[in-house]
Amino acid sequence: MIAALSRRVDFLLLKETGTTRRSGPLRARVVLADPPVTTVKLGFTVGRSFGTAVKRNRVRRRLRHGISDAAQSTQVATTHVLVGAAPAALCIGYSDLVDHCRRLLEPAP
Repeated sequence: MIAALSRRVDFLLLKETGTTRRSGPLRARVVLADPPVTTVKLGFTVGRSFGTAVKRNRVRRRLRHGISDAAQSTQVATTHVLVGAAPAALCIGYSDLVDHCRRLLEPAP
């Protein structure tokens, strides 16, 4: 299950104990969980430098669905995720986007 990352406490937890992960055009600040979890708090950060509002909203929608599909097909090792994207995230195919999302969520090798 995916919930919204919206409380100040959640963002402070990410800032203080989170680690940064990168995969392709995606970057994420994550809080790792020892046992796999069922609920993930998810937030997005896409600044104005990314492009117009249309592009920013499109990448947020793609990321939301990509993370959702990735979470269903892998063992999730994070409790809090703040995802950001480079403009290249709009150019890659959806299956590649889901693969990058999966790498952000799964346990580190």
